[in-house]
Amino acid sequence: MKKLNDKIIGRPIRLNKQVLVPKKLRNYAEVVFLGDCHLGSPQFDEERFLSMIAYCLKNSIYVLLMGDMIELATRYSVGAGIYDQEFNGQSQHEQMVEWLKPLARKKLIVGSLRGN
Repeated sequence: MKKLNDKIIGRPIRLNKQVLVPKKLRNYAEVVFLGDCHLGSPQFDEERFLSMIAYCLKNSIYVLLMGDMIELATRYSVGAGIYDQEFNGQSQHEQMVEWLKPLARKKLIVGSLRGN
C-alpha cells in the first residue's frame, strides 16, 4: 500500500480506521459533526459547546471535528478578529484540547479536518 503524505506539512497522513459501533437495537451509528466553534471569539457559545460535548459523552455519540474549533486570528486575518478575540491562540488551543480529551479517551472522535 502506497504511503500518503500531507502536501502542506509533508508528514505521513494517519488514516483513522475506527469501526463505528451501532447502539443496541439500531442498525446505524450516530455521528455529531462539530465545527466552526471559534473558541476565543466573542460569539463563541461556551454553554452550548460544553452541553454538546456532555451530550456526546453521556450517549456515546461519535464526533467528527470539522475545523475552526478556535478563533486564532492574526493581523492578516479578515476583519477585526485579532482585536476582538478574548485570549491568545496558545490559550485557545490548550483549552480546546482539555475540553476534547474526554471524547478522545472514550474513542468517540472519529476524525478531524484542519479547516473549512
